[in-house]
Amino acid sequence: MLTGIEQLRLGGTPIDGATALDFWRWAFADLRQNALRGVFAEWVVAHVMGIERECRDPWADCDLVTAQGLRIEVKAAAYRQSWHAEGAPPSKIVFSGLHGRRFENGRYIEASTYNADLYIFCLLDNLDPAADPFELERWRFWTLSAGDLGRPTPNSGQRRSITLASVIREGRSVTAAELKGLGAIGRRGPR
Repeated sequence: MLTGIEQLRLGGTPIDGATALDFWRWAFADLRQNALRGVFAEWVVAHVMGIERECRDPWADCDLVTAQGLRIEVKAAAYRQSWHAEGAPPSKIVFSGLHGRRFENGRYIEASTYNADLYIFCLLDNLDPAADPFELERWRFWTLSAGDLGRPTPNSGQRRSITLASVIREGRSVTAAELKGLGAIGRRGPR
């Protein structure tokens, strides 16, 4: 695992200003980017909940697993994206990718399923472009169990996405401090 001090080398000679930390700053500094915000939200939830992980596995069936075996999927969204023009309306919030195919014994299983026990929906309230994603007060969190997500709705037998309005209506709003307490909950989890 990298520490940040590793350097790019040419013929064994380190190149100034070309460390792993420099790469991270170059590649991952704008947390308004959709793909980065999701990874950042996973990291935030893991740290708040006290879930220790040496390194993120982007190919895992779920994002996080507590010491008690609770499998967690983290979904993130924001009102403003890196590509937003000044004065543009905020994005419509929809959380997608709620289930997928599980990888077992070297191959993907055919059926698409909910692969977590608990889903944590994270919304970065960044209507103000200067909003700091490292400020936890800027984030809103909701939890929904896979069982609740899997209940048929008038429009779908098995949801692949959910709107913010549905998350607010069906989920349980939690603060960052309350998320911390979820780290000790076992497989059955909260609503």
